[in-house]
Amino acid sequence: MATCGATAMRKAKYPLETLREVRLTKVDDATAALGQAVSALQAAERERARAEAQRILQQRAAEEKRESERRALHQGQLTVADLARKDAWEFGVGSEAARLAEAEGQSKSKEDDARTAEGLARDELAAKKADADVVAKDKARFVDQQQKRTLAHEEEMAEEAWRPKRA
Repeated sequence: MATCGATAMRKAKYPLETLREVRLTKVDDATAALGQAVSALQAAERERARAEAQRILQQRAAEEKRESERRALHQGQLTVADLARKDAWEFGVGSEAARLAEAEGQSKSKEDDARTAEGLARDELAAKKADADVVAKDKARFVDQQQKRTLAHEEEMAEEAWRPKRA
């Protein structure tokens, strides 16, 4: 682009391009980690809901059986042996209820842990995006300055081309 002995201005390379690329890679990695955390949270929520549903079903079934036994007792249809079996059955139902409540508690704890991990992953992604944005804004300023310099240089070259020559 040389005109009348003038030299073209070299285009400067952005000095922090490698940093920009590294930060964008970190954003991608944090996004993937957030995706995994969200998937883990959803799985934990499903597991907790399943455990809760099992516990509720067991409670309803036990209550229905108790109500049936009460009716039979009031109608005089139960024997002493039936009452003894009822006590053993109540013990078994209590053990099963405790086991299901424990499983539900564990799944709730896992869900809470997964929710915490998901929140941390969101925070990490936000931080990585903020870091990448700093460099992106710096690059935009750099490119803007380069364009202004190029424009100024071209204007100077144009003025020089039209300036009368001295003898």
